[in-house]
Amino acid sequence: MDNHTSSWEWCKQRSEYHFNNSVYDQAGEWVHHVGRFVGSWQHEIDQAIEQTHSVTWSNRKNYQGQQRSSDMLTQELHDLDLAGAPRDLVLTDRVDDLEPYPTLWRMVQYFGLDACRSQLHVQRTGQMFNMHIDKLYEYAQDPDQVFRFVVMLTDWEPGQFYCYGTYQYTHWQAGDFHWFRWPHVPHATANASRLARPTLQVTGRATERTKQVLTQLHLDPVFV
Repeated sequence: MDNHTSSWEWCKQRSEYHFNNSVYDQAGEWVHHVGRFVGSWQHEIDQAIEQTHSVTWSNRKNYQGQQRSSDMLTQELHDLDLAGAPRDLVLTDRVDDLEPYPTLWRMVQYFGLDACRSQLHVQRTGQMFNMHIDKLYEYAQDPDQVFRFVVMLTDWEPGQFYCYGTYQYTHWQAGDFHWFRWPHVPHATANASRLARPTLQVTGRATERTKQVLTQLHLDPVFV
């Protein structure tokens, strides 16, 4: 890692993605929509939003009071410099401890991940997570055993988007959840809407329970 000046280029060398902007990526190629939770959790979001802290590239690895720096922070900051972005760019606001919120916690547990880390992201108007490729290699030597699920907690608003490669993910409904091929597909999120955009991010090593979630069709909603 130290031999590389750019996190983007380091990740790109290891990616199977095509990096061809003329290709129209489709759902099911690099991002997989799995199902939808049904329930009532807005009151928990309202409570959790009061506990958020702002996340930048420098502090994003901190988790539940434990201070940890990215192994490639120097390279990540280099990429921000190259783009002309401020080094203290706020990516999103976040809550790390979700156990006090029973419905959100049931969502986390549903995926059955081992060594699981869950976070509530509250991306406020004007915040963005610039294009990058994830580096989740601390979870397992085999990256195919590591999954990251994203749960959309409110209905889509114009001005909110997720970008996976050239696939623009919009028009989601509250409770929709998906996973993506994190070692390969470049992705970004942004919020230019009128409202904050809360999502649940759940990451960890796959178990037999996780494999069941991945293989079932989810034709019926998952009640939480």
